[in-house]
Amino acid sequence: MERSIAVLASFMVISSGIAGQSTSSPIADEKLLFGVKNNLIVVEAEHFFKQTMTQKRAWYLNSPEHNPGVWPDYDTASFHDASGLAYVEALPDLFHSDDDPIIPGDNLGGSGGLAVLHYNLDFSTKGRYYLWTRLRSNDQEDNTVQAGINDSWPSSAQILQSPVQHKAWIWKSDNRISRNPWKIGRAYLDIPSSGRHVIQFCMREDGEEFDKFILTTDSLYRPEEGIGPDVTVKSGTLPAPFSPEKIKPVIPLGLTNPDGSFYGANVLYKDTLGMVAFEAENFYRQTLTHSRMWHLVTPTLTPAIGPDSDGPEVSGASENAYLELLPDARQKDEDGINSKNSIYGIGGQGAVLSYFIDFQDTGKYYLWVRAFAHDGDDNTLHAGIDNTWPESAKKLTFSGREWKWSNTQRDTKAKIYIEVSKPGIHEIMISMREDGCEIDRIFICNNSEFTPSDTISLPSLIKKGNISDWYDTREKRMNTGRKYLATEGVIIIEAESRPVREGWLYHADTTGHTGYGYLEWALEGQGISPGMGILKYVFEIPEDGNYQLLLRRQRYKGGSPPGR
Repeated sequence: MERSIAVLASFMVISSGIAGQSTSSPIADEKLLFGVKNNLIVVEAEHFFKQTMTQKRAWYLNSPEHNPGVWPDYDTASFHDASGLAYVEALPDLFHSDDDPIIPGDNLGGSGGLAVLHYNLDFSTKGRYYLWTRLRSNDQEDNTVQAGINDSWPSSAQILQSPVQHKAWIWKSDNRISRNPWKIGRAYLDIPSSGRHVIQFCMREDGEEFDKFILTTDSLYRPEEGIGPDVTVKSGTLPAPFSPEKIKPVIPLGLTNPDGSFYGANVLYKDTLGMVAFEAENFYRQTLTHSRMWHLVTPTLTPAIGPDSDGPEVSGASENAYLELLPDARQKDEDGINSKNSIYGIGGQGAVLSYFIDFQDTGKYYLWVRAFAHDGDDNTLHAGIDNTWPESAKKLTFSGREWKWSNTQRDTKAKIYIEVSKPGIHEIMISMREDGCEIDRIFICNNSEFTPSDTISLPSLIKKGNISDWYDTREKRMNTGRKYLATEGVIIIEAESRPVREGWLYHADTTGHTGYGYLEWALEGQGISPGMGILKYVFEIPEDGNYQLLLRRQRYKGGSPPGR
């Protein structure tokens, strides 16, 4: 149920965002040990005791009581016919079809590099155990996982294959061991000794759904259709079973994922003749959004997040869109209290944009940014490559209240550049230095003498992927006037989380305020008519009822101001 509250001039309100609960944590204890029964070891996929390598992808639990809430995810819940009414899914799902770019180590993994599940199993004998997995594939690129043992990843379980787009749970024991020509063999793990071993599964293609697995020494064994045999517990306690009567309502997907990442244009750009250019808003991924975020601004979309003292600058922006780094809490040098969150001396500390480019050559590539500077406290950023932040790409600065290209280092006045060590796919990164920064386009060139301009056509070739679908989706999602959610009957809202309206002044000082600052009513006089200085906050409550409005405020510093 959505509600809104309009706060008149004489009040201030306090707030904070409410984060969703992660469903990637284990529900099973490390003491849970699975053993052999009737020559089988049977394990539910959701009964892992640990998950590692989750920086870019993770396995998320789906059940009547668990909804991952991770975007993008193209699939509806499939727990109704899953064993135990639960399964795990590798998310977010960016490798969705043949048209999507393949980014090894990001949306395509293997050999324990991404999202590793750990299970404790006790084997009565050593030897070869054939592996069966119950998987579900809903699109063209979500039908393989990889299995391992004790942090080793043998080729015998390298690509566990299920039918493409089968859209049903199916048991398989296939290992695709070669692509040219394709060879399908039996999947198995060689157990080196009797006793306890850690069996592992890692993501190969994101979007894969994993329900259950079986290990057996019987090469002729084949599970019957359906959920398969019961799990075989040797010691420990299974998690409480899930009930179909406790189905959790589907919660709309939030702006960011639980790991703080926010995805954009699913494209791979191509270096052509040593040049590549793209719109800043068509980033692949945004990370480290805990205190600041790059927000999309268009003719129909003005970020409703504060503090932000600047009006929109869509006029003159390429494609009528640009990104602004908000909230802009350090609007002048005197706002020093916000320095730890408003300015970062090195790259990779907050609000990082990522773009993937297939470079044809090695060497120095000079990086230009088309940007708009309102003042001297929103006119620098950092650049990097492959999660490194070299001195040569530090503190790119720009000036002037207009859109223009810049390639200048703030302190040395040298040209900003990055080093490409080898041809192939690299991640180009733009990181926050000062909040309030506004950027429109990015241009990268291996010619130190070339200067981009707004009158020439820049090469902006896409090797693989599609901007339009993702751009439209992101524009709808990136409406920063987000709703606050009630938690245990309480909603907390920061007054300065909205842009400043007439009559209000934004301040950040040492008065003990929370958040990024506070608002002060600046107009003189008493008995002001309703309708002036309205601050509107949108929130959502799960239940009807009476809610008490509490305001955290203080008296004017010098007592009652003149005219009050």
